[in-house]
Amino acid sequence: AAEFAPKLSGGDTTKKNSKPPRVKLPKKGLPYDDILQKMRKLQKAKDADPESGSLFAYVYTQLDDNASKVQEEAFNMFMEKTGLGEKHDQFVQEVFKSFLHTNVLNPFAFPALRQFEIETVSMVASFLHGDDQVVGSLTSGGTESIIMAVKAYRDRAKKLLPQITHPEMVAPITIHPAFEKAADYLSVKMVHIPVGPDFRADVR
Repeated sequence: AAEFAPKLSGGDTTKKNSKPPRVKLPKKGLPYDDILQKMRKLQKAKDADPESGSLFAYVYTQLDDNASKVQEEAFNMFMEKTGLGEKHDQFVQEVFKSFLHTNVLNPFAFPALRQFEIETVSMVASFLHGDDQVVGSLTSGGTESIIMAVKAYRDRAKKLLPQITHPEMVAPITIHPAFEKAADYLSVKMVHIPVGPDFRADVR
């Protein structure tokens, strides 16, 4: 564990300040090709090679098998346009394809992905004026983000208000369906309230 902890945290845990340095979104970005080159270099230097046969789990497809072709076809078919231009969309596709055979489930096998997550969370924290105590994680999309947010608030309420054994969530009838899923999964009672003429929740 002592050997792998620095890899997971992004720094040397034997030092007093074991947290990775904060990263802010630069005012001036890099060209697409430079970013892709840096990502691939980091991947090659740190990540396990899925093609080497040394992994017992996490990656179940190979670069040249039929499953990979289906994955790539599905991605190309359903990928939404970002609205930032054709070149940007091509860049996103290249990044996705470069890391198609990796798995963030194990940051020890794929520390490059862990570094991407650490830096992304750090950048978002800087937008929201977060200090060096702010932590976070990336999710797979909007539904998971909502579920994790409800879980965070539920767990916080359990700690601060242990007398509440059956938590409730008050939400307008127009709430996103993912909140309904979260309530069901996390045993939180959903209390619906109407919306007014301005479509804002009528808390009265």
